Amino acid sequence: MKKIYKKIILLILAFFLFGCNAENENIYRSATSATKNEVENFAKKVKIIILNNDCEALSKVMHYPIYINDLGEITIRESGKKIESESEFIEEIKNKKIAKSTVEAFEKEICENLLVSENDISIADRFVWFIDENFDKNKLETVGKPNFKIINISYVE
Repeated sequence: MKKIYKKIILLILAFFLFGCNAENENIYRSATSATKNEVENFAKKVKIIILNNDCEALSKVMHYPIYINDLGEITIRESGKKIESESEFIEEIKNKKIAKSTVEAFEKEICENLLVSENDISIADRFVWFIDENFDKNKLETVGKPNFKIINISYVE
């Protein structure tokens, strides 16, 4: 009888452990069908870009068109100056710095188990949001390979 209980406990433990790992692998499934590793690697890339204030690299991971509003927020919401290309983006922000609060949030960010909403994913306590441009919301799958792009950066000075 003890052997049966021991096997049942081991089976339950194994199911729990493997079930949790499988669930973590799909943590971002409402916004992309990319793997957890792919999403978090993009977040790490963005972290390096932000901490280095690299406007050229940042221009390559932005969704276009994008808008820069009077508050210094870079967003897909149609308010402020419309930016339609990498070169326009670089020209617009080359003399600006990422706000201290954004930098501090990224210094603390570990780029794991990010906040995910229905359509997008957040990095650094919601200072940056990004999407998978190839994600089909109706089918809940990425068409082709994931193409992550930033849709919002808060508080650019």
